[in-house]
Amino acid sequence: MYEVVVLIEEPLADGDARQLADLYGVLPDPTHLHVLLPTADAPTHVEAVLASLSDGAGAPGKPTPPIGSDEVVQPTPEEHAAVTADAQAGLTRTLEHLRGLGLDADGELLPDDPLAALESIVAERGSDEVVIMTRTHVVSQFLHIDWASSARRHLDVPVLHLLER
Repeated sequence: MYEVVVLIEEPLADGDARQLADLYGVLPDPTHLHVLLPTADAPTHVEAVLASLSDGAGAPGKPTPPIGSDEVVQPTPEEHAAVTADAQAGLTRTLEHLRGLGLDADGELLPDDPLAALESIVAERGSDEVVIMTRTHVVSQFLHIDWASSARRHLDVPVLHLLER
Protein backbone atom coordinates (compact mmCIF):
# COMPACT_ATOMS: atom_id res chain seq x y z
CA MET A 1 0.00 0.00 0.00
CA TYR A 2 1.27 3.46 -0.94
CA GLU A 3 1.10 5.57 2.24
CA VAL A 4 0.57 9.34 1.95
CA VAL A 5 0.43 11.67 4.95
CA VAL A 6 -1.58 14.83 4.26
CA LEU A 7 -1.06 17.87 6.51
CA ILE A 8 -3.85 20.42 6.13
CA GLU A 9 -4.25 23.87 7.66
CA GLU A 10 -8.01 23.74 7.77
CA PRO A 11 -10.76 21.29 6.79
CA LEU A 12 -10.78 20.56 3.08
CA ALA A 13 -13.36 22.11 0.80
CA ASP A 14 -14.80 19.98 -2.00
CA GLY A 15 -12.34 21.35 -4.56
CA ASP A 16 -9.38 20.58 -2.34
CA ALA A 17 -10.58 17.02 -1.74
CA ARG A 18 -10.98 16.63 -5.51
CA GLN A 19 -7.35 17.71 -6.02
CA LEU A 20 -6.26 14.80 -3.84
CA ALA A 21 -8.66 12.42 -5.58
CA ASP A 22 -7.31 13.50 -8.97
CA LEU A 23 -3.76 12.79 -7.81
CA TYR A 24 -4.19 9.63 -5.76
CA GLY A 25 -7.46 8.08 -6.89
CA VAL A 26 -5.94 6.98 -10.19
CA LEU A 27 -2.78 5.25 -8.99
CA PRO A 28 -2.44 1.58 -9.98
CA ASP A 29 -1.49 0.53 -6.44
CA PRO A 30 -3.79 0.89 -3.44
CA THR A 31 -3.21 4.23 -1.72
CA HIS A 32 -3.98 5.27 1.84
CA LEU A 33 -4.21 8.90 2.97
CA HIS A 34 -3.57 9.76 6.61
CA VAL A 35 -4.84 13.30 7.19
CA LEU A 36 -3.41 15.54 9.91
CA LEU A 37 -5.30 18.62 11.10
CA PRO A 38 -3.90 20.91 13.81
CA THR A 39 -6.39 21.65 16.58
CA ALA A 40 -5.15 25.22 16.90
CA ASP A 41 -6.43 27.84 14.51
CA ALA A 42 -3.68 27.04 12.03
CA PRO A 43 -4.46 29.71 9.45
CA THR A 44 -3.94 32.48 12.00
CA HIS A 45 -1.02 30.87 13.83
CA VAL A 46 0.94 29.36 10.95
CA GLU A 47 3.23 32.36 10.49
CA ALA A 48 4.32 32.22 14.14
CA VAL A 49 4.97 28.49 13.97
CA LEU A 50 6.95 28.88 10.77
CA ALA A 51 8.96 31.76 12.15
CA SER A 52 9.98 29.59 15.08
CA LEU A 53 11.60 27.17 12.63
CA SER A 54 13.99 29.75 11.24
CA ASP A 55 16.27 32.50 12.38
CA GLY A 56 14.13 35.04 10.54
CA ALA A 57 16.07 34.70 7.30
CA GLY A 58 14.93 31.24 6.36
CA ALA A 59 17.87 29.33 7.85
CA PRO A 60 16.78 26.12 9.55
CA GLY A 61 17.82 25.01 12.99
CA LYS A 62 18.00 28.31 14.81
CA PRO A 63 14.63 28.62 16.55
CA THR A 64 13.50 31.99 17.79
CA PRO A 65 10.25 32.72 19.57
CA PRO A 66 7.47 34.15 17.42
CA ILE A 67 6.99 37.88 17.63
CA GLY A 68 4.79 38.68 20.60
CA SER A 69 4.89 35.11 21.93
CA ASP A 70 5.15 36.45 25.49
CA GLU A 71 1.74 38.02 24.96
CA VAL A 72 -0.05 34.83 23.92
CA VAL A 73 -3.17 34.27 25.99
CA GLN A 74 -3.83 30.66 26.90
CA PRO A 75 -7.38 29.48 26.21
CA THR A 76 -9.67 28.47 29.04
CA PRO A 77 -10.52 24.76 29.31
CA GLU A 78 -13.92 25.52 27.78
CA GLU A 79 -12.34 27.38 24.85
CA HIS A 80 -9.84 24.56 24.35
CA ALA A 81 -12.66 21.99 24.33
CA ALA A 82 -14.62 24.07 21.79
CA VAL A 83 -11.59 24.44 19.50
CA THR A 84 -10.89 20.71 19.72
CA ALA A 85 -14.54 19.86 18.98
CA ASP A 86 -14.54 22.20 15.96
CA ALA A 87 -11.31 20.65 14.68
CA GLN A 88 -12.69 17.12 15.12
CA ALA A 89 -15.84 18.07 13.21
CA GLY A 90 -13.67 19.55 10.44
CA LEU A 91 -11.52 16.43 10.27
CA THR A 92 -14.64 14.24 10.11
CA ARG A 93 -16.03 16.33 7.21
CA THR A 94 -12.68 16.16 5.42
CA LEU A 95 -12.50 12.37 5.74
CA GLU A 96 -16.11 12.07 4.53
CA HIS A 97 -15.24 14.19 1.45
CA LEU A 98 -12.22 12.02 0.66
CA ARG A 99 -14.03 8.72 1.22
CA GLY A 100 -16.96 9.99 -0.86
CA LEU A 101 -14.50 10.42 -3.73
CA GLY A 102 -13.37 6.80 -3.37
CA LEU A 103 -10.18 7.39 -1.38
CA ASP A 104 -9.04 5.26 1.55
CA ALA A 105 -8.48 7.83 4.30
CA ASP A 106 -8.20 8.21 8.04
CA GLY A 107 -6.80 10.99 10.16
CA GLU A 108 -5.97 12.54 13.46
CA LEU A 109 -5.82 15.89 15.20
CA LEU A 110 -2.49 17.47 16.08
CA PRO A 111 -2.62 19.29 19.41
CA ASP A 112 0.97 20.53 19.25
CA ASP A 113 3.61 21.64 16.73
CA PRO A 114 2.37 20.31 13.37
CA LEU A 115 5.82 19.88 11.83
CA ALA A 116 7.28 17.97 14.77
CA ALA A 117 4.22 15.70 14.72
CA LEU A 118 4.50 15.31 10.94
CA GLU A 119 8.10 14.16 11.18
CA SER A 120 7.22 11.62 13.86
CA ILE A 121 4.13 10.30 12.07
CA VAL A 122 5.93 9.94 8.73
CA ALA A 123 8.62 7.85 10.44
CA GLU A 124 6.12 5.74 12.43
CA ARG A 125 3.95 4.98 9.41
CA GLY A 126 6.79 4.46 6.95
CA SER A 127 5.11 6.96 4.64
CA ASP A 128 6.03 7.11 0.98
CA GLU A 129 5.03 10.72 0.43
CA VAL A 130 3.78 13.85 2.19
CA VAL A 131 1.25 16.35 0.89
CA ILE A 132 0.98 19.71 2.60
CA MET A 133 -2.11 21.71 1.71
CA THR A 134 -2.17 25.36 2.80
CA ARG A 135 -3.43 28.77 1.91
CA THR A 136 -0.92 31.00 0.14
CA HIS A 137 1.61 32.44 2.59
CA VAL A 138 3.63 34.73 0.34
CA VAL A 139 6.17 35.96 2.88
CA SER A 140 6.87 32.58 4.43
CA GLN A 141 7.17 30.91 1.01
CA PHE A 142 9.56 33.62 -0.17
CA LEU A 143 11.74 33.07 2.89
CA HIS A 144 11.37 29.28 2.62
CA ILE A 145 9.94 28.99 6.13
CA ASP A 146 6.54 27.63 5.06
CA TRP A 147 5.43 24.15 6.15
CA ALA A 148 6.41 22.54 2.84
CA SER A 149 9.91 24.03 2.75
CA SER A 150 10.51 23.09 6.37
CA ALA A 151 9.22 19.55 5.80
CA ARG A 152 11.48 19.13 2.75
CA ARG A 153 14.49 19.94 4.92
CA HIS A 154 13.56 17.43 7.63
CA LEU A 155 11.93 14.48 5.85
CA ASP A 156 13.42 11.83 3.60
CA VAL A 157 10.30 11.44 1.47
CA PRO A 158 8.89 13.52 -1.39
CA VAL A 159 6.87 16.54 -0.22
CA LEU A 160 4.16 18.00 -2.45
CA HIS A 161 2.77 21.44 -1.58
CA LEU A 162 -0.75 22.12 -2.82
CA LEU A 163 -2.55 25.43 -2.39
CA GLU A 164 -6.12 25.41 -1.22
CA ARG A 165 -8.60 26.55 -3.82
